[in-house]
Amino acid sequence: MERNAKWDAFVANYFKMSRALQLSKFTEVELFQKCRDLKAQLVEKSLQMQVAQAVKIDDDITIEALRSDMAKAVARADLALAREVATKTLVADLQQEIENLKTRLTSDVVQQSEETSTAASPLERPRGTSRGRGAPKLLRPAHHATDALEDSEIPNNPSSFAQWKAAKNMPYGRR
Repeated sequence: MERNAKWDAFVANYFKMSRALQLSKFTEVELFQKCRDLKAQLVEKSLQMQVAQAVKIDDDITIEALRSDMAKAVARADLALAREVATKTLVADLQQEIENLKTRLTSDVVQQSEETSTAASPLERPRGTSRGRGAPKLLRPAHHATDALEDSEIPNNPSSFAQWKAAKNMPYGRR
């Protein structure tokens, strides 16, 4: 009996150890599977991290380019604003000058009309020197428009320049 009791104790311990070994093996398999899954996730996350890093570098380059473009656009806008302000002041000054010239011209015309009402016009010919029709003719003023050409109106083409010079030197009657 003693032998049976020892045998029964051995069998009971054997079955306990067998179950513990089976549970350990099953747990080990589960742990290895979890390790493989974690390793696959780690590789996937590392690839995502590399892609995100590359995108971040591209985004940083794009942001810097956009900042420099924005700075250039702001500088151009400031320059355009300054030009606009300068142009507006120039236009206002020119309008004021035009108004001043108009008032001077009207005052000169009024003054000349007062003088012409008292004296004969210097542009009229005397009655005896008309061109055969007997009616008084007006003489052309000495400062005719074609006589006062500026350098900007002189043509660059040599043949046009010769024609212009010939026309400029012609007297009034032959034009």
